[in-house]
Amino acid sequence: MNSMIVEVEASACLGQERSRVQTEKLAMDEARRTASEYAVTYVSSETGVENGRLVEDLVKAYSKATVRVLEELEKGWRQSEASGGFVDACYHVKIKAEVTPAKMENPSPSVQASMADPRAPLTVELWTDRDAYRVGDAMKFFFRGNKPFYARAVYVDAEGNLIEVTPYRKARYYKGGVTYEIPGEGDQFILMITPPLGEEQLILYTSTQPLDSYSGQEAGAFYVVSGGPDLGQTTRGLTVLQGVPGAGRQPKAEFAETKVDVRVER
Repeated sequence: MNSMIVEVEASACLGQERSRVQTEKLAMDEARRTASEYAVTYVSSETGVENGRLVEDLVKAYSKATVRVLEELEKGWRQSEASGGFVDACYHVKIKAEVTPAKMENPSPSVQASMADPRAPLTVELWTDRDAYRVGDAMKFFFRGNKPFYARAVYVDAEGNLIEVTPYRKARYYKGGVTYEIPGEGDQFILMITPPLGEEQLILYTSTQPLDSYSGQEAGAFYVVSGGPDLGQTTRGLTVLQGVPGAGRQPKAEFAETKVDVRVER
């Protein structure tokens, strides 16, 4: 899943046929629309005219994006003096929102290939060294992004424990176009498949800006994470696409989350 996280502001003012509740809703709707527009502007300008088909597909996908409010940073009523001397009450909101594009249906081979271009939105691949494992096997996994990125990989075991399996004492910063292997050369640990058996998963959180930290404790070479279903949102904490004052106000960062199921055979 690729997404962008933006901070945007919007306002709406009371009218003769608009209640305070309706005005508050209108301001929030305007903030959501602005977030989506920022994302469209960003992918259009960053991807480049050379990738015309890719730009067209991305703009279409982000135009139908889902906008989820992660946090209401500011909200409240303000007074502003109108040109005629009357004072109107306006509701102002500032939100942090995640913009997730609609899935591109049947992208052409040229579009798929273009997603490896560093000018395209952050795209990260994740895979393991085997399709299935048995107890006692050692697992390796690999990932690659189309541009420089920060990453945290978390393994979810059969009991729901969350274990970070990217070396947490390192910067967790990776170059674009390079395939990384974990455990890799110099890593002093192995990823051993152990009981109990059940559904297990490997999740990779990536961003073009440093990822927020999460609570937990060290366990040898690993880090046991305290958290639950909201862990993905926690890691998004610092991946804010700040608008720049002036024309365009284009965002500055991107987020991508990808996962693979780990099948363990008896």
